[in-house]
Amino acid sequence: MVDMDEILELNERVSKAKEKRIRLQTRRETLQKTLDDLIDEIKAAGYDPAKLKDEKGRLEKELNEQKEDLEKRLEAAEKQLESIPE
Repeated sequence: MVDMDEILELNERVSKAKEKRIRLQTRRETLQKTLDDLIDEIKAAGYDPAKLKDEKGRLEKELNEQKEDLEKRLEAAEKQLESIPE
């Protein structure tokens, strides 16, 4: 025979589980809306969200190349300055 205290405890656990499920579902819906808004914002900026990682990589490579070029120019300028007699 099932103890009445066990039934009450199980009912309480079920109730808490349902509350948690509702909170998690609400949180999931909020996160999904935020993600959808972000995707819309990315698309409005003219980017394809599926290709954003590739675009980021391309831009990082381009930036690094520009940085290296600038460093070379700075080194050349420093050498020219050092070669000027005082």
